[in-house]
Amino acid sequence: MARIQVAVTKEQTHRLNALVLVGVLLAFASVVHAERTNTSEERNFGMALPGEKCRILPLPKWTEPEKWAWTQICEGKEANFNERLKEKLDPRNPAHDGEWSDERKLSSIFLETILLHEPFRSAIPRRGVRIIGAYFPNFINLIDASIEQLLLLYKSRFKSQVDMNRLRTPTSISLEGSKFDGDLNMDSISVGDSLLMREAEFGKVVLRGAKIGGQLSMSGATFKGKLNMNAVSVGSSLFMGNAEFGKVDLTGAKIGGQLSMSGATFKGKLNMDSISVGRNLLIREEESDEGVLRGAELGEVVLRGAKIGDQLNIEGATFKGKLNMSTISVGSDLFMRNEAEFNEVDLIGAKIGGQLSMVETTFKGKLDMYNASVGGSLLMRNTEFDKPAYLIFLSVGSNLDVRGATLRRLDLTGSRVEGEIQLGSSDEEKTNWKECKDENKDCHAPKLILRNTSVDALQDTKGVWPDHLEREFEGFTYDRLGGFDTSEQDKPYERGSSWFIEWLAKDESYSPQPYRHLAGVFRAAGHEDMADDILVANRDRERRETDWWPLKWLWLLALKSFIGYGYGLRYFYALIWVAGLALVGTFILHRAKEEDKGGIKLGFWYSLDMLLPIIHLRERHYTDVDLNTWAKYYFYFHKIMGYVLISFVLAGLSGLTEK
Repeated sequence: MARIQVAVTKEQTHRLNALVLVGVLLAFASVVHAERTNTSEERNFGMALPGEKCRILPLPKWTEPEKWAWTQICEGKEANFNERLKEKLDPRNPAHDGEWSDERKLSSIFLETILLHEPFRSAIPRRGVRIIGAYFPNFINLIDASIEQLLLLYKSRFKSQVDMNRLRTPTSISLEGSKFDGDLNMDSISVGDSLLMREAEFGKVVLRGAKIGGQLSMSGATFKGKLNMNAVSVGSSLFMGNAEFGKVDLTGAKIGGQLSMSGATFKGKLNMDSISVGRNLLIREEESDEGVLRGAELGEVVLRGAKIGDQLNIEGATFKGKLNMSTISVGSDLFMRNEAEFNEVDLIGAKIGGQLSMVETTFKGKLDMYNASVGGSLLMRNTEFDKPAYLIFLSVGSNLDVRGATLRRLDLTGSRVEGEIQLGSSDEEKTNWKECKDENKDCHAPKLILRNTSVDALQDTKGVWPDHLEREFEGFTYDRLGGFDTSEQDKPYERGSSWFIEWLAKDESYSPQPYRHLAGVFRAAGHEDMADDILVANRDRERRETDWWPLKWLWLLALKSFIGYGYGLRYFYALIWVAGLALVGTFILHRAKEEDKGGIKLGFWYSLDMLLPIIHLRERHYTDVDLNTWAKYYFYFHKIMGYVLISFVLAGLSGLTEK
């Protein structure tokens, strides 16, 4: 039995080996056959090689325009219906509305098939899908689509809605020159390179949360509906120049490069709350194709909390609504100049790293820069303000220049200017102060408020202080008068102290600080007499401002009368009093017919000796003389006046009268 089993096993082994050999031979034969039969049947799929015809035939159910378009795309050519039909149609031209025939019509199913389904998707060459002058009458659904190649739909007409919600592509999408009658939904779209929407016309567009790796260009486009770009992210630049928009939402957008709105028109609210721009934000005027400068036109604009990495340029623009730039941060300069026109402007808490220029600008509404910070100069030359300008608690790193401006009310309460405040100079037009109308259209005199303002230098001319200008100087401090551009005829110290006394008197709310500070500036500049004149004027006004409270008023009157408030040579007032009282004493002695005592003649020298406390001109005046008439009662007063005079002199010299 064992031998038979072994024999069977060997026989099975031989059979198995034979079967394996046959399998190998068959496999080899099939490979050889495959190599020999690599014919056009296998080459019916995949991209066409350069110069070859399309390998993937159109579907039989496609229309003739769709078959032609696919063949062009498959062979790496443009599907240009304008060239095919020898007729260039502009989808944005109303005159061409009735000329979009079936010869241009492509269905949404056709577009979805070639972009998303095999074998067509793989057959698209690297030049992508480029369709020009086509007509898409139906709803296009590309929701959640993943497109590998370039998609260019140029100068085409989209009659219905286009939905690209959450579409993803590593390359670019171009809709240039096309017209969208329905909504365009690109919510959360992801484009690896650029999204081009130039010279196109749209209704409502949604780009909320979109991520564009390259640039997003809308230059020259028209948006008749709302453009929602809330939280959009653009890796490079966003171009919106010379375009027309309705309502635009760019809240929280992040632009890696530049954002240009130059020459654009915004008919609705432009909301750029908390936007972040890596480089420049440009809303300036721009030259058109005809060589004409066109300024941007905007309604209400919100730039609250925006962060601009470099420059914010609003030159030549017109804002018909409020411009809200509160807490904005600009890394470099902010330009609002060159005949720009604003309504109400809010720059509360703004931080400008460089210069802020408002030269030759018009503000029809109020300007509020409460607690703003400007690293360089703030320039307002030749600017017209129809409403008040509130620069309260403003910080300026260099100069504040308002020369030639037209002002109604300028409030600089608590501000700090590290350089000069330039109100006027001989080489600029003088500042023009006009009446201000409030909300009730009641007129108020122009006013300059410098309460608690601190500057390095005050540069002005006599002409910038008209009589009708109200002013507040309490707490105003400055290191010197006159600035870099001060001419010889405008040197402040040549005006004389009387001019400055009148200048300070125009502040109706009296405070001693402005007088004392100006006197200190004069004294530091070596003008001691002018400083004393200012201090005397201060005490004179203090006496006038006293509401006839007897003690204080009498005290100030006595200070002026006896020692001229203790300033400079006015101490000699006391000597005049001494001489006068000595003569009065002499007259009293003569009238009382006091006789000489022990050879001591009772005349002028006796009267003078009795007036001077401590000092005895002659000892016998005190030991041998005893007046017998009514004159002795006068000399009680006489001696008291001597002590009064010396007390005032000592008080003035010690500085007690300054308190």
